[in-house]
Amino acid sequence: MKKIYLLFFLFAAVVFTSKAQTVMTIEQARVTMADGNPADSGMTIQTSGIVEGPNFYPTPNGDAFFLRGASMGIQVYAKHGYNYPVNEGDSVTVVGTLSGYHGNAEIDLVATDPLDTIIYLSQGTILPATVVPVLSAADDGLLREIDGIDMSTVPATGSGSWTITAGKHYFTIHASGFYIYIDSFRNAAMFNHAPINTGIYNIRGIVTQYAFNPPYTTGFDINPRSINDFIQVTGINSVSNDASEATIYPNPNTGSFIIKFSDNTITNAQVDIFDISGRMVYSARQSADGGAIRISADGLNAGIYIVEVRSGENIFRNKITVQK
Repeated sequence: MKKIYLLFFLFAAVVFTSKAQTVMTIEQARVTMADGNPADSGMTIQTSGIVEGPNFYPTPNGDAFFLRGASMGIQVYAKHGYNYPVNEGDSVTVVGTLSGYHGNAEIDLVATDPLDTIIYLSQGTILPATVVPVLSAADDGLLREIDGIDMSTVPATGSGSWTITAGKHYFTIHASGFYIYIDSFRNAAMFNHAPINTGIYNIRGIVTQYAFNPPYTTGFDINPRSINDFIQVTGINSVSNDASEATIYPNPNTGSFIIKFSDNTITNAQVDIFDISGRMVYSARQSADGGAIRISADGLNAGIYIVEVRSGENIFRNKITVQK
């Protein structure tokens, strides 16, 4: 009998040891292998962060939300409620199994594992969205903003349109080369909103990825939290860090145009031009004369481009149309 107890004790010790969690930061959990999957996939980890965005899957079956670390984000997929009401800005600790899902790194929690848990720590800080010209793996699970999206490029019907399909709780919009994911679970009012198919918008949301093949370098989309994340641009299409503005004219153009700053003390700026797929097609440090910069990018093909201008702490982004 003593031998049986001893064997049982040794077996239990092995199981407990194998399931002991490893404490790591979100950035450490996001380290990937060559195939794009987390290097520590399958490991039970403990990590802490601030809830970024709403509950993306508020159902009796569980919850899904994103945690923001020092510089990266990660998805938490809980197949149980864990008595934690997801609240944007909360600081929490999570214990679960690290895994990869179509390019997304996530922490999976199941009710049958006694170690899996979500622990509320405190009310954290809700940071504003960071503006980026393109979406990449570095943006996964983080609140980002894409400026100058032309909603008139959204198809009227079919794939990529603002169309509800019977039996589905989501649809994906395709606009200006970006994919925008709309889900009734996170916001029914946004899902049922009248189609937005005209105008220029700055769109905020959590970045996710759904790619089919390793190393998972494609399939990025932005997930607005509510209809308030669609900000229509009025007047000139520019953004900056202060009251300064930048105007591009003529627009449309042939690739040659002038960038005029409202602050005529600006003497030089970095000018980058991106096509709608996010590929940089022009980059130069330009001198300003009287607060104006002349750009000659005549090699651009006809299409829509994003012009990004950086001068000191000022950042301006404008959409242009090149016609040939």
